[in-house]
Amino acid sequence: MKFLVMTDIHGNSSVLDKLDDEFKSCDAVLFGGDFADVISKLPGEPVLEKLCSKHDEIYAVLGNHDVPDFLEQLEDSGINAERTLNYTDGIAILGSGGATEFTHDTPNERPEDDIIKDFDILNSASSGDEKDTWRNLIIISHNPPKDTKCDAVNDTLHAGSQKFRELIEQIQPLAVVTGHIHEGTSIDKIGRTTVINSGSLGNQGTYAVLEIEKNDVVEKTTVTLSDRTIELIYGKNADLYKKKPVCNRNILEPEKLKEKHLFYSETVQKQIDMLEESLSQKNLVAMQKRLESKGLPKGVAVLLYGAPGTGKTETVYQLAKKTNRKILHVDISESKSMWFGESEKIVKKIFTNYRKLCQTAERRHENTPILLFNEADALISKRKDVTSGNCAQTENAIQNILLEEMEKLDGIIFATTNLCNNMDKAFERRFLFKVEYEKPSLEARKKIWGS
Repeated sequence: MKFLVMTDIHGNSSVLDKLDDEFKSCDAVLFGGDFADVISKLPGEPVLEKLCSKHDEIYAVLGNHDVPDFLEQLEDSGINAERTLNYTDGIAILGSGGATEFTHDTPNERPEDDIIKDFDILNSASSGDEKDTWRNLIIISHNPPKDTKCDAVNDTLHAGSQKFRELIEQIQPLAVVTGHIHEGTSIDKIGRTTVINSGSLGNQGTYAVLEIEKNDVVEKTTVTLSDRTIELIYGKNADLYKKKPVCNRNILEPEKLKEKHLFYSETVQKQIDMLEESLSQKNLVAMQKRLESKGLPKGVAVLLYGAPGTGKTETVYQLAKKTNRKILHVDISESKSMWFGESEKIVKKIFTNYRKLCQTAERRHENTPILLFNEADALISKRKDVTSGNCAQTENAIQNILLEEMEKLDGIIFATTNLCNNMDKAFERRFLFKVEYEKPSLEARKKIWGS
């Protein structure tokens, strides 16, 4: 799951328009406070209104420059995270607003003991080992924990909260998103907890992306910083740390697929026409509802099999173009690794990436994308005798992952193969549509040559 992390906008609502791509690519937004303009002292309504227009899942707290009464507007907008446990996709989010008493001239400075009370809800919701209970928790706190890179005003002065740090050390949440100290733009660790101060978006133009990889134990976080944030942290060495833009060559956009006219036998043509009709978004949604009502998996799995060179892969491309769907194209050779256990991780990652692509499509009101396993013979063939060696065990483990993921799939999966007779029977049962490609008839060959 991807979170867009930002804080300290300070009235500069126009900066949000520069992040439209980031808003679209992330699942939720975490905002660490300070809506209000520091200079004019104007409240944060314009920032709040613009922020809420950019995404439909936002979790926010107040900053020390926001008047305490502004919290009511966060609640009315449905984005308040202060003293409230929120859950999204198995991840808990809890917030604390304002900052400890430091300058004594901002409207939302609070005693440290008062701030720590914001987290009392964790005591009532906790059970067993706290470090295990809250390993899926993200805390949004305008006020940073003490003695980290994220609360450093300069080399000797740290303005964070000692009691907040002690709480983090005790419960070890997954991540802490903070702000307040613009000079403390950085990433740090307290035990296994990742602490992120993405800097002032309004003044410095900085932000971050927090990506969480979920499994049975939610524990892996990846933080990507904006180029401007990297420049502030690393100075003249920033170019060494900036991510080079990479085109995802495995995602095929429907508008970039070249339209082609394919010639089939009469039997195959009827099946392809039926498939195209079924994959119109309206019909797909209706079909998935019927499948779900019968206790069957919602995913639509399609097998195209037959002799090589008969247009199986191109059929998927043309169906994607006609039904306006992206394709996540899986290179089977890249799913195998010489290292023990790595192939299984790669295959799991394929489905993780596909689910993210589906979530992005749903958020953008796009049609459900297609997951394409081209030339899938090596993945769906009959399982091997485990006594024949480690390679057989790995192949079987990959197939078990595929079967499990197909069972849970909510989207559309296509597999093409030349060797249907060698397919494992467990896979046969999971394909809702099966289309056999015959060699072109004489009539079809005439049309191909005449085109």
